[in-house]
Amino acid sequence: MNKKGVSQIVTTILIILLVLAAIVIVWQAVKSTVESGAGEITGKTECIGVELDITNVVADTTTNTLTVSVTRLSGGADTAADVILLVDGTSKSSSTTTKLGQLESENYLISSISAYTKVEAGSKIGTNVCPGTASYP
Repeated sequence: MNKKGVSQIVTTILIILLVLAAIVIVWQAVKSTVESGAGEITGKTECIGVELDITNVVADTTTNTLTVSVTRLSGGADTAADVILLVDGTSKSSSTTTKLGQLESENYLISSISAYTKVEAGSKIGTNVCPGTASYP
């Protein structure tokens, strides 16, 4: 019997098994990365096309309040969006918590504001915070 031929077959089989094991190990790492990235993409697609417009801002210096008129433009998800207001880069809560659907408008009242430089509006759909799309002035 030719033992050299058997040795080459065993070596070839061992190399094939090592390559398969390496493929399995690499696939496990790649698979988890791909799955987590796919979950983020699915959530963020709701934000695409959601645009807000700040139509007016009225400051009342006697009561230190700010009334911000926000309109949601057409486009994006049909889901109603929470409005997030930032005054001079700081998130401010409003006494109005109305969610805006497409082409809807609402006035948001912010208290404890004596002066402002810039007002921005962004949206939140579900757990996804969408980038700001409107600013005033």
